[in-house]
Amino acid sequence: MKNIELNLLQALSVTGIVVSSVAQLGLQVLDKHVEKFWALYPTWVAVFIFGTILRYLRNDSEEAH
Repeated sequence: MKNIELNLLQALSVTGIVVSSVAQLGLQVLDKHVEKFWALYPTWVAVFIFGTILRYLRNDSEEAH
C-alpha cells in the first residue's frame, strides 16, 4: 500500500473533519444543538483544497529548478 503524504494544511483539515464529526456526534448524544455547526465541514474541505493547490504549485516550482 502506498503511503499518503499530506502537507500541513491537508493534515490539519483531515484532523478538523474528524474532530468536528466526533464533536457533532457528542452533541447529538447530549441532545444539544449548535447553530451552523455544519459550516465547519465546507470550511475544512476548502482548507484541504487550498493545501492541495499549494502542494501542486510547490511541486511544479521545484521541478522547474
